[in-house]
This record gives sequence, structure tokens and C-alpha cells, in this order.
Amino acid sequence: NELNQARSGTVQLLVGSSMRSDVDNSNTPLRTFQINTSLLLEDNPFLSDHVIGGNPVLPSATALSWMANICERVSPSYSFFECDNFQVLKGIVFDKAQADAYQVDIKGLSNDENVSRFQVTISSKNSADKPVWHYKADILVAKKLPAGPIYTESDLSETESTSGEDLYENGTLFHGSLFQGIEKVVNTSMDKLTLLCNLDKIKDDLQGQFPISSINPFATDLMFQAMLVWVRKHRHLGSLPLKFLKVVNYKLIPDDKEFYISLDVDSTSETNMTADVTIHDKMGQIYSKAFGAEVTVSPSLNSLFSTK
Repeated sequence: NELNQARSGTVQLLVGSSMRSDVDNSNTPLRTFQINTSLLLEDNPFLSDHVIGGNPVLPSATALSWMANICERVSPSYSFFECDNFQVLKGIVFDKAQADAYQVDIKGLSNDENVSRFQVTISSKNSADKPVWHYKADILVAKKLPAGPIYTESDLSETESTSGEDLYENGTLFHGSLFQGIEKVVNTSMDKLTLLCNLDKIKDDLQGQFPISSINPFATDLMFQAMLVWVRKHRHLGSLPLKFLKVVNYKLIPDDKEFYISLDVDSTSETNMTADVTIHDKMGQIYSKAFGAEVTVSPSLNSLFSTK
């Protein structure tokens, strides 16, 4: 009765505890969740700007964002901080044979009062009703993100003249306008690559089922683009993301503001390349960093990237 609309002008005074729990969250039973969702091409306009070999493909960065966002939703007041052991098992390709329904399984691995860690897998069913595994990773969400460290190995000396426009037109990169955040190659060597980037704000209606939240998948995708640029320049081959050991997210990468991507090569072989990739500002403040990122390298990918 006190809260009845007829008494809406009356001040309500609630007396009681703060409702905060003093229970040690590390003793809370670990939780599991299963979320089923549809994933349709027409509901995600941005996919028309991520086409490989004539077919729209879900970006690996979007799959990471998908996992991170779900873990945030099942852990209110927590934000995405870290992703470990991300694997592309079978990418989602919209080739008219793709599934419409997908299952996301979330399994609690550990939790305390500051962080929770989940194992996340994304799968679908094939025509024989057998599971098809698409992505797998461990996701860590935190109540408070630590301040980003400084990247001390940055090299901003300009020794290259390749523009981002050239990269998107000459077959080095296949990405459409929404993903075209590279402005130019600042410098490159067998050990390193530095890119100057600036990404336009993406309209909400173009983000589809994967709205930008704690992680911007369009900006994160530039990490993988940096690897493709290095492979093309030094190996003259196409490449695609395969996995990474860890991605740490300190703060959201800004819209309409210049930032840098620095790639430090770990190893390269006939079939792959691994590197650490850092997104940072001019002073070296880190927005996000990927450790042990790996791409698969193949001559067969050259024709798929052709824009002609």
C-alpha cells in the first residue's frame, strides 16, 4: 500500500542492512549455463564487410566479443578483462549451409570476490544432428580492471609509405569499410610492424547482435589485420586467424581518435606465424594486448583475398 501509485508523492524510507554479503565468494558453487540463440545473416549487417571467398564470415574478434559479453551478462557488475586459449575450431561461414541456431556453453572454473573465470564453447548441429564446435576459450571477468601498463617497445619512426587504403585495395586485406581502421604502415621489419589506426564510430544498427560493450570487436579485429599485413609484406602470402594464448583488455579503444598497433613477431614457419600484438596510444598506454596470436599461412588464401 505504501508503494501504491496513489501515494507516489510520499517519501519512502527503508530501514535495514546494506544487503552486501560477507560470505566468501570463493566458496560459492561454480555455475554452468547453456544459452541457445539464432544467428542470421540478415540480422548482422556488418557481416557484408567481412567476406572471404565470396561468403560472409564471422570475425574471430566478434566471436571473442560474443563470449565476453555473455560472461558479463551472467556476472552482473563484472567486466571482461582477459581471454585465454582462444581457438577457432571451425569458423562460422555464411555459405547457405550454415546452421541458424547456436549453443553457447558456459562452465564456471573459479571465482572470488574480484574475478570469475569461465570456460566457453560455441557450437551448432549439422544435418546429421551431430555437434559442430566453432570456438573455445576461457573468459575472465573482473569487478575492477587494473590500470593499463605502458608498452615500452614502441617504434614510431616512419620508414614506410604504404597507406591503409592500399592495403584494403591490393588484396593484402579483404575487409570492407566498417573494418577499415588502418591509416598507414608506420614501419616494418622481419621482427616488427607498427600501424597507425583510426576507426570511425560504428552505428548501432550496423552492429547487429554484437553491440560494442567492454570490447570493441571492430577495433580488436585490427590486431588480426596487423598479422595479415606482416605475412603479406614479408611472406607474400595470405593468412587467417587460428588462435591466441591470451588477450588482456584494459580499456575501450576510442572512436575517431588515432591509436597505434605494434606487432612483435615470435616465430614464423611455412604454415603459420605467431606474434604478440599491442594496441596503444602515442605515449605507449595500452588499451589491449594479445599474446601468442597465431595465423595459418597458405598460398591458397591469396585468391580468396582478391578484391577484383
